[in-house]
Amino acid sequence: MQLGFNSNDKLIIKKSSSLITEIYLNKGDMKSNVYGRRGLQAENICQIAVSYLKRKESKEKAKELISYYLVCDDVNLENILSRLFIDDLLDVKEDKNLIINLLTSRYKRKLYYYFLKFLEKQVSILEYEGIIFEAVSNMTSKEVKLENESYYDRLTEELLVRLLLNLYDEHKGNAIAERCLDIIDQMFEKEFGNSRLLIEELMQK
Repeated sequence: MQLGFNSNDKLIIKKSSSLITEIYLNKGDMKSNVYGRRGLQAENICQIAVSYLKRKESKEKAKELISYYLVCDDVNLENILSRLFIDDLLDVKEDKNLIINLLTSRYKRKLYYYFLKFLEKQVSILEYEGIIFEAVSNMTSKEVKLENESYYDRLTEELLVRLLLNLYDEHKGNAIAERCLDIIDQMFEKEFGNSRLLIEELMQK
């Protein structure tokens, strides 16, 4: 397995790293072999770790692996990490620290979109009001014009508008609701997303 891990053949690397990672996640053995890797080895290790997040007995080890490689510059996990939110592999309360680490990582621009889609499926978004406010602040403070924004930036704006409206509904009558209104004013001034539609919906409430 170790020879396969260090092979020049991509398929052999993938199979060897998958097997070694599964041994570690199931048995706790070969820990030194799954840390300190780079490139394809690290990417495949994280892919297996993501697939183990629904297994209670190995979830913590899987989260530690993901967190470790999240800050490594010589690894590209962009497509792998999006599966965490797409496949509902994280728990809003239990995995809050990992979620915050994901949204402050170098992958945050794309992950914000998938996270907000994930939030839309939650019964309540109260625990994530801080992240929503931070996301809106980051998006509205950008100097880049709308036509130059990426596909994910545009979709993120639309989701933030809807989530902000939901947050206003859950806090109606208190200070958080007032903060939502202040942010909505800023969004309207900067022609952010569907802010005009948001204003119309608020006026009907």
